[in-house]
Amino acid sequence: MKILVVDDNRINRKAVAIPLIKSDYKVKEAASAKEAIENINREDFDLIITDLKMPSGKEGIEVLKKAREKNPSSIVMIISAFGSIEDAVEAMKEGATDFLRKENIREELLIRVEKAIEHQKLSKENVILSEQNKTLLEEIGKEYNFNNIVGKSDAMKTIFELIDKLAKDGQSTVLITGESGTGKELVARAIHFNGPRASKAFMPINCATLTQNLLESELFGHEKGSFTDAYKQKLGKLELADKGTLFLDEIGTLPLDLQSKLLRVLQEKEFTRVGGTENIKIDVRIIAATNTNLEKAIEEGKFREDLFYRLNVLPIHLPPLRQRRDDISLLIDHFLKKYNSMKNKNIKLSNEAIELLQNAEWKGNIRELENVIERLVLVADKDNIEAKELIKYNIINTKQGATSQDKELPMKNLIKNISKEYEKEMIQKTLQKYNGNVTKASKELGIARETLHRKIKALNLHS
Repeated sequence: MKILVVDDNRINRKAVAIPLIKSDYKVKEAASAKEAIENINREDFDLIITDLKMPSGKEGIEVLKKAREKNPSSIVMIISAFGSIEDAVEAMKEGATDFLRKENIREELLIRVEKAIEHQKLSKENVILSEQNKTLLEEIGKEYNFNNIVGKSDAMKTIFELIDKLAKDGQSTVLITGESGTGKELVARAIHFNGPRASKAFMPINCATLTQNLLESELFGHEKGSFTDAYKQKLGKLELADKGTLFLDEIGTLPLDLQSKLLRVLQEKEFTRVGGTENIKIDVRIIAATNTNLEKAIEEGKFREDLFYRLNVLPIHLPPLRQRRDDISLLIDHFLKKYNSMKNKNIKLSNEAIELLQNAEWKGNIRELENVIERLVLVADKDNIEAKELIKYNIINTKQGATSQDKELPMKNLIKNISKEYEKEMIQKTLQKYNGNVTKASKELGIARETLHRKIKALNLHS
């Protein structure tokens, strides 16, 4: 606990400083408002005790204003030998935590200091709780339980067992690996919300989406004035996640110097805000995730080996969707229910359409599949969707497996046949719209008039 004592009178200054030093507080002294402000600009103080009236007038108010300007949460006590009610009211209006007459210093100083420090502690806790509550409110209506992680394959059964064990543990660091879109954050949330920290905050941060400076500030917070745009003090995600969970997505992109700072957090359970000097103790569970090979990154000098082993206490690997095709039909059903409910529809897929989706490559994994189902529910103009309509609605346009009805056809022929059916339907509808006018139909379809004539003939249509 660092305290700055400000008084132009050395005897009065020592009368305040000595009892504080004897009580194991770190005390720095300033003999004028100017010297005090210079100290405040250089370093952070937990408490500032300043005389109200010094040679140039009420300089204590200037010290108070400067302290509050640099850090709105600063606690400042005003002391005066001639304190009036008006002086006390003025000091309190400017943000003073307490107002103390010099004649009462011997009896009341330490008690009032302890109260001021407790007041600051409660204020800080209220800020953190407010931010945590905001985060928890965002989670209302969402259920991060095992029902939201869909799967029946052997690989997913193992995952469920791991999540259950990790959730009950509540302390150890977890590293989740897997390709993009495999559901790493969903698993992290399931671990948090099914464990002993569920009532506290879950703070996610994507390390790949921010510049290094912004990421450092977002993670550790910063003090006012620590860089150009630091207009006020900001608490970082680490501090806001106290007693809860911090989820670091794309941990493999974390810059090396921030890796060393994170390592300190894991080892010492403390950190320092950007531009600050105070060591802040925290109790946070860290869950990290990556879609990159961290062991390869270590070999390339891009990731710290000691940090990897600190993170990899309890590893969990999520397999890509192509390795758990038995789960695709369950996921389709899950997402259909979700988006049918959201959009007040009742879209269903035929067995052939589901089989076509089951045989897709799904490079984007579960996230890509969910996007496909959401798009289908959004654009479909009828409830029952056949395989050919996945092409019609531009839902499937990559290599697919054959449906049970067309297993004897090569892949390219299957897609070609579905595309031709859609092409024939579109041309026929457009011609009907313009009463067989080929010129108008060709303009709407975006093809040459001669090309449309050839297609009409090839598809055995009548203009």
